[in-house]
Amino acid sequence: MLLQIIMQTFGILLNAVWFVVVGQFVLYLLLAFNVVSIHNKVVSTLWNFLSTILDPLLEPIRRRLPPMNGMDFSYMVLLFGLWIINWILGAIYVATIS
Repeated sequence: MLLQIIMQTFGILLNAVWFVVVGQFVLYLLLAFNVVSIHNKVVSTLWNFLSTILDPLLEPIRRRLPPMNGMDFSYMVLLFGLWIINWILGAIYVATIS
């Protein structure tokens, strides 16, 4: 019972991180294609907030995977890693239920 609660809580946290990564990636693309400006106070504040949360997760990936043709693929690697962790946790959760 306790293990299931812990697994569900960890799954919710993983999903929250997933949405934060997707949000920052979308903002990164909007900034890269000059749709929005970093000089906008709201955009700048949002970017700094999301960077504070995600930079500890993205920096190790960026050290091993530099930008290619100006495109940062570290977001996709992080999303793939989160997907694998979520998949493994789902399998463990199903195994504990039965």
